Amino acid sequence: MAKKSKPSGINLESLRKAIRDGGLSAKKLEKATGVPHSTITRFLAGTDLNLSTAEKLATFLANWREPPPTPTTHIAEALRAAIRESGQSADEIAEATGVSQPTMTRFMQGRDIRLSRAEKIALHLGLEVTLRTGKASRASKPKKLYSDADLGIVKDDKLT
Repeated sequence: MAKKSKPSGINLESLRKAIRDGGLSAKKLEKATGVPHSTITRFLAGTDLNLSTAEKLATFLANWREPPPTPTTHIAEALRAAIRESGQSADEIAEATGVSQPTMTRFMQGRDIRLSRAEKIALHLGLEVTLRTGKASRASKPKKLYSDADLGIVKDDKLT
């Protein structure tokens, strides 16, 4: 039996690598995830992704040989909760991270946000956005936000 390697946190570059290493074409990923192949192609060429799009791709890559996970909370919801719990206003976070105030407002109202912007916000809050591409211990690295494959915020070695 082949040993499964532990996944590392996914940032833009490691998500690109996971897509390339998966050996799936942009057309096949589009069919499996609903993400347009043109978006996948542009992402592989170096453009940014919306957080929800990155989650779809990472979740699919984590589970494409297995049944998909039971949906729970989206990473955006966990990030919004962390923002509210921080006691900082959206304006304060926008100023500290360089994310525009209108973008922060729209995000807090439920709209999507670019993965790179979500990473800036999470970093400011002392968290890390992690889109997993495999199985690992939920509390292997504290203070992380996880995608559909493992969702929530890890605080004090407990997934919330």
